[in-house]
Amino acid sequence: MRNGIAVNCLHLGWVLTRSNDDYDDDAQRRMRLPEDIDEVSVYLALQTPETTTGGMLSAPDYDE
Repeated sequence: MRNGIAVNCLHLGWVLTRSNDDYDDDAQRRMRLPEDIDEVSVYLALQTPETTTGGMLSAPDYDE
């Protein structure tokens, strides 16, 4: 906190984007969609050293 920098990690797993849309249907069904990770991504981007630092967050499971 001395330097005012928050360092956190977001574990996304596989996200279905154009760069990996050539996988078969079964693999694509197991991937998250970009909109599945938007809220947790924004939450983490808004954190400050006073709120969250040194954290490891995982995106919600695709099935949830």
